[in-house]
Amino acid sequence: MADVEKYGEGNRNTTIRGLEGERFGLLVVLRYCPFSERPESARQRKDGAWWYCRCDCGSEKAIRGTNLKQGASRSCGCQSRRYGFRAA
Repeated sequence: MADVEKYGEGNRNTTIRGLEGERFGLLVVLRYCPFSERPESARQRKDGAWWYCRCDCGSEKAIRGTNLKQGASRSCGCQSRRYGFRAA
């Protein structure tokens, strides 16, 4: 299990559990994604910690930590494209 890390986000300082090196489905967590590097929609909502992950297919993507831990994100999207799944 990863150590607890401390990351600053603007004027707040939040302690979150580091996920570096952990595997979630086909994704391996590489590093924390700072607020300024998150997707635009995530910066508007300011919703939780985001992590850069590398998929087994080789692509890298920033993914919300809650989605990783709850199993909502298990790949970069390559499995959906491969098997033709569509969002409901």
